[in-house]
Amino acid sequence: MSSPSGSRARTRRPAERKPREFILRTGKTRRLHLPRVDFNDIRVGAKTEYRNYGTRLFDELAFPCPAVGYCQRPWWTVEHGLDGIDTVLLTLEDSWVEPLGAISEESLEREGFDGITDFRRYFAERYPKGGFRALANVIVYRVRPMTEADEEQFRADLWNRIYGQWR
Repeated sequence: MSSPSGSRARTRRPAERKPREFILRTGKTRRLHLPRVDFNDIRVGAKTEYRNYGTRLFDELAFPCPAVGYCQRPWWTVEHGLDGIDTVLLTLEDSWVEPLGAISEESLEREGFDGITDFRRYFAERYPKGGFRALANVIVYRVRPMTEADEEQFRADLWNRIYGQWR
C-alpha cells in the first residue's frame, strides 16, 4: 500500500524558475570578530592566524577573499553606535576547523607564540569560563592586512562575478 504523500510526490512538477532567478547575483560583506587583545597585532600583520570557539561560517567561500575585522572597545554600549567599534580591512586567506590542542609549530609562530605553554596561558586568559580545552574544535582564521593589490584583485573579481556574463 502506498502512502498518499508518496503518490502526490511523483506527480508534482518541479517549480518553474523565473528569469530573474537565473541572473540573480549578490555580494556580501564577510565580518570577522577579532579578539580585543589581538586587534592591533592583526591590524599591522604581526599576527596572521587566530582561533575562536564557535561555528564556522565560511564553508562556501573561495579563498582569498576580502573581510572586515572588527572588535568593540571595552566601554562600548549600544548607545555608542559605531563610535566604539574598531574595524580593519583584511584578506581572509583560509579558514578551517581543528581541535585546539592540535595546533602546529607553524601555527604557533603565526599566532605569535614561542611554545604551546604560552599559547595555552593566552587562550585560557581569553576565555576565562571555558579555558583551554584541547579536544574542543575551534575555527582557525588565516588573515593578513589588505594591500592595494588585493583591493584591485577583489574589485575585478566582484565585477566579474556580478556582471561578467554580460560582457
